[in-house]
Amino acid sequence: MRPYPRHPGQAATILAGPLLALMIVFAVVHGVWPLFPAWPSGVSAWLAGVLLWSHTPRRQRVQVGVLAVLGLAGLAWGWHNGGPVDAAAVIDQNHALLSMLAAVSFLRLVSLPDAAQKEAPPRGGHAYLRTLVGIHLFGAAINLSAVVIIGDRLARQGTFDKRTAILISRGFSSAALWSTFFAGMAVVLTYSPGAELPILIAVGLPLALTGLVYTYAEALVTDPSRLAAFSGYPIHFQSLWIPGLLAACVLLTHVFRPQWSVLTVISLLSPLLTFVVLERRCGCRRSLAEVHRHVDLHLPEMSGELLLFLAAGVLAVGLSSVFASFDDRLPFAAFTGTTASMTLIVMVGLAAVGIHPIISVTAVATWLAPIHPDPTLLAMVFLMTWGIGVASSPLSATHLTIQGRYGIESWRFFRWNLSYCLFMLLLSATLLHVYAWLA
Repeated sequence: MRPYPRHPGQAATILAGPLLALMIVFAVVHGVWPLFPAWPSGVSAWLAGVLLWSHTPRRQRVQVGVLAVLGLAGLAWGWHNGGPVDAAAVIDQNHALLSMLAAVSFLRLVSLPDAAQKEAPPRGGHAYLRTLVGIHLFGAAINLSAVVIIGDRLARQGTFDKRTAILISRGFSSAALWSTFFAGMAVVLTYSPGAELPILIAVGLPLALTGLVYTYAEALVTDPSRLAAFSGYPIHFQSLWIPGLLAACVLLTHVFRPQWSVLTVISLLSPLLTFVVLERRCGCRRSLAEVHRHVDLHLPEMSGELLLFLAAGVLAVGLSSVFASFDDRLPFAAFTGTTASMTLIVMVGLAAVGIHPIISVTAVATWLAPIHPDPTLLAMVFLMTWGIGVASSPLSATHLTIQGRYGIESWRFFRWNLSYCLFMLLLSATLLHVYAWLA
């Protein structure tokens, strides 16, 4: 196995990648065999987080520190006021969703559309539509990597303007409404245990497609001349068969092994399917080398998400202790279509002013736990918050990435996406009422 070059300064974090791989293994074993404890996975995640702390941007370290301090303050408050204090839960609160995020990253090895980089770009309205759908589908499979790959190509072509930025922002963020490989889905399934995944996809996918149609129609009506001159990305949809196969395997496994959580199934199948495809393409030796390289070099790249979700776990445990000390002081007695819609509007509003959805999801899930809301209805609210809130927030990872790489100020997205977000909120509230009525 040939050695490969390492990034400068990687020696300080050489153990982070293997620790994250161990986190996945321990989480899968716990999910399949519950007698195996969850804390080894949590400990692996925390050790990796400590190693990667100095390699995380300062802004994120500040946010992580604030969340952790608030969580610890909540634990202290709960202890002082007689609420339950589960300090041990801090270790493994979010280990399953972090394991899923790390496991899904292996799909980059077999799903990245590298061949398209050498092709001539398509042009016109049809190219805009294909690029919009392409960023949505590739983003649903390989997450933020799709924004960078497609965005860099469009920037080299000189077409990265307001219309392109809107395309990437909405096309990518709307994938959070249904994709089983998105961080949002992992968070939702963690904080809404018992939610029906097929129903979430059945509601989220048409909602996302409607958002794409709205975006294309808006461009067609408001800027037809620029749309006609648009230089797009040469999307190859056949490269999506791997994520599609994985999604089908996840749903089938969930049907035949319902006692396994969806997070466990995705964490198990993502690396396994990736290795099988790699082995068929380039043989066992090179496949092992590619997996080894990914573990060492690319798993540590999730340091921002790792630290954020670890801190969010501390916050969740602290909030649980605080809210338990409030007895029955809740905002409403039942979680209906109306109260679900009100909750969605508030959570998207918080996202628009910079509050990350993981924070509001954690708080709301903990706050509403005593009234035992319908987990699928609650999960729908959380997914809609993630998909719409990311498009409205100037501080989302998507918009900060666009600002950092392509020089478009992230605050502009609030104004550019305002009508889109209001439309999606109205449609989402309607769907919530319909589901609540049917249920």
